[in-house]
Amino acid sequence: MTEREMHRLSRKELLEMLLEQRREAEELKEWLAKR
Repeated sequence: MTEREMHRLSRKELLEMLLEQRREAEELKEWLAKR
């Protein structure tokens, strides 16, 4: 994603994207811990 694309995103969209990534990271950590 380029700088310009990021600026075009609203702050809300950016936050949702970050939250989604964090949630996926948490799920991955849990999955790895179970193995």
